[in-house]
Amino acid sequence: MANRMTAIGAYRPRLKLNRSVGADELAKYISRGTALNRGEIRNVLTELHDAIVYFNSQGTPVHIEDVGYFTPSIRLTGRLNVNLRLDPAIRHQVNLPGVYSGDVLNGENIGLQQDDLIALWDKEHPEDPVGA
Repeated sequence: MANRMTAIGAYRPRLKLNRSVGADELAKYISRGTALNRGEIRNVLTELHDAIVYFNSQGTPVHIEDVGYFTPSIRLTGRLNVNLRLDPAIRHQVNLPGVYSGDVLNGENIGLQQDDLIALWDKEHPEDPVGA
């Protein structure tokens, strides 16, 4: 008997992600729109990393306009963490009609509810239905 999460995971819409862009490729992209060369931008990215670590290590949140907030926190175990609260404008801009050009897997299931996805599973897997 399949579980709900297996069925939902199999049929839910999800993005097919490309490989990650690293700092060098990001620097090359940024250099095309600025007067800085790729090496200079790579140095700025390294300094940005160091600055976030420095300020967060002192308990100081870092706000990078149009990117988000990097805020230190602590767990019950005493382990420190850094939370990133993304600037809502990034999410908004990616959601504008026609902006996203990547592939969506199971895109035909956009708008379906969890019970609809489970029904799809049960229809295609009668030998392994989701338990009630």
